Amino acid sequence: MFEKQLGIDLGTVNVLVYVTGKGILLQEPSVVAISERDSKIVAVGHEARDMLGRTPESIEVARPLRAGVVADYVVTEAMLRYFIRKAVGRNPLLRPRVMISTPRGVTSVESRAVKDAAEQAGAKEAYLIPEPLAAAYGAGLPIGTPTGNMVVDIGGGTTEAAVVSMYDIVVWSSVRVGGNRIDDSIINYVRKKYNLLIGEQTAEEIKIKIGSALPLEEDLTLEVRGRDQVAGLPRTIVISSEEVTEAIAEPLSAIVTTVKQTLEKTPPELAADIIDRGMVITGGGSQLRYIDDLMTRETGVPCYVAENPMACVAIGAGISETVIGVTLVAVGTSLPELAASIAAARNRQTELALGNVIGSCIFNILAIIGIVSTVKPLAVPDEILAFDMWVMGAVTVGFIALAFATRRFGRMIGFEMLALYTAYVVAQFTGLSAMPLMGHMQ
Repeated sequence: MFEKQLGIDLGTVNVLVYVTGKGILLQEPSVVAISERDSKIVAVGHEARDMLGRTPESIEVARPLRAGVVADYVVTEAMLRYFIRKAVGRNPLLRPRVMISTPRGVTSVESRAVKDAAEQAGAKEAYLIPEPLAAAYGAGLPIGTPTGNMVVDIGGGTTEAAVVSMYDIVVWSSVRVGGNRIDDSIINYVRKKYNLLIGEQTAEEIKIKIGSALPLEEDLTLEVRGRDQVAGLPRTIVISSEEVTEAIAEPLSAIVTTVKQTLEKTPPELAADIIDRGMVITGGGSQLRYIDDLMTRETGVPCYVAENPMACVAIGAGISETVIGVTLVAVGTSLPELAASIAAARNRQTELALGNVIGSCIFNILAIIGIVSTVKPLAVPDEILAFDMWVMGAVTVGFIALAFATRRFGRMIGFEMLALYTAYVVAQFTGLSAMPLMGHMQ
């Protein structure tokens, strides 16, 4: 009830953290710099990304996630700990609940690795949600209705296409091709055509500044600097957007094929809905120029890019955390199981909230009796006062036990009651109260 709720898009290239009520608080590269001498973390996020290709042998800059799954458990845990602390503070009173997105096609072992890493990194509870479902939710699609909603999430390591209806995924396809593969295609093209070696950051800069899925009406150019393969010396070339379109044709073809495979498996009624509604593209790869026009041309289905494509998955994970409450969504959860989980969670939340209200009312009444007896000693007899104190103690112990048993509700109320009860007992024993603890009125 009082702990923060986080939605985390644990991507191959970037990590985004959504905090309920505050929006996207953090967006940083999923890159970690590690010292080879003592295996300590040197930098995380933007600072580590700036070190790519610029570090000595004593420092290794690595991406602990590959194709959306954990490749290095220890480094992933350290990275998650850094991002969670940055989002909620270094020493939060209550540990946050976390909903993490994972690719739909991950194995149970890969899913468990992500969940364990999040819990070891400081999450009170960690749950998983499929990326296409989170992306559809974050893009604002009406996934709770019996209609077909298609989403294509183009991430750094994977591309996933899925049809969503009634809070669940009907059909889906996935391919381990994304922004990283597009960058690699640009690197290989420049190396083969110009005998020039360039790095990942340069390839990404080319993709962002002049990259296009379709030829542009007005050709763009960009100066590219790298190392000559033959002479071994620095050299500068000029590359055009038409060349970049040619370079990235192969990975884009694989993405389009994945979308077509999903449409081929879609039931006829849902396919009719998709023709009317179109499909939504999310993820960082959706920001490539004319990617939506390419999809429309190749599939015949209207296609558009979501309003905030980079943040859709994180927003969807955060919103699902809020709506479900106790967040019992997991990868592969069926609709009946999900509905039962939501109902059970809401019932427990209602019961415990009602208990908190009743307990607070009882406590407040008893506290008022104590205050009145302190201010006006003749107002309440000693027997009632003593009974008041012991009942307050019993209620406090009961609520603290309830708080720790449920691990979700009532903990703050229990702590508040414990603090007030302790102050009351101290006042009685130190004589600060006008009414003695036991005995008769003078």
